[in-house]
Amino acid sequence: MATVIGYSIGMERIREPFLTPEQRSELIAAHRPSQKARYADRIKAVLSLDEGYSVAEISHILLLDESTIRRHLETYKNGGLSALTSDNYRPYAGRLTAEQESGFSEYLDGHLFSNVSPIISYVSEKFKTVYTKSGMRDLLHRLGFVHIKASQVPGKADPEEQRKWVKSFEDFMAMKSPDAPVMFIDATHPTHNSKPAYGWIRKGTRAEIPANSGRQRLNLHGAVNAETYEVLVTENEKVLTCTMEINSLQTSAFTL
Repeated sequence: MATVIGYSIGMERIREPFLTPEQRSELIAAHRPSQKARYADRIKAVLSLDEGYSVAEISHILLLDESTIRRHLETYKNGGLSALTSDNYRPYAGRLTAEQESGFSEYLDGHLFSNVSPIISYVSEKFKTVYTKSGMRDLLHRLGFVHIKASQVPGKADPEEQRKWVKSFEDFMAMKSPDAPVMFIDATHPTHNSKPAYGWIRKGTRAEIPANSGRQRLNLHGAVNAETYEVLVTENEKVLTCTMEINSLQTSAFTL
């Protein structure tokens, strides 16, 4: 295993060489006969970091993600050349115990974070363990979390009541006269609303944010025929009562 000192995995540029002359010679010797481009790129990444190139510069030259560059350095630090040139190397499992990871995962399931900084602070305070940003991202991925956008849902939706209403509506439609039109009428009032953002969420699950139901300014009233799907929309200066809304739509229908 290689002993690498004098650097931080999260630093953008390593100011001082961290490889010994023997380690550099070993990496250069392994690079020359390497027949796999990915192994050669890993070796070049570590050597370039040792020479003082920034992660961004190496990423641009080798056409690799910056997180990949950092991971190659972490792999070399923990497993040496053999790990760097192996596809079966299992990365460092982390500094939290299995019990701590379980509790940490449960905490994340109940809290939504848009970036890793507050998560790092929580782990540091709760478990007395400090992670870099890249290290925390690796831990989150290993625990099954991904950085995706939360899903917005109606703030007052009741699934059970919705199912009951659908059943009663289907019964009504089956019994009504064929000549009686059924219209759905409602108004919309574009206004400021909550906007889902990205956060660390367990893969395969959704983090839901209630929508803002406030109303102001623009008042649009519309109706849609439940059978023909014909749509009628009117704009009014103020919010209308239900009766006024129906009258307004009726008037607009006759003037079309």
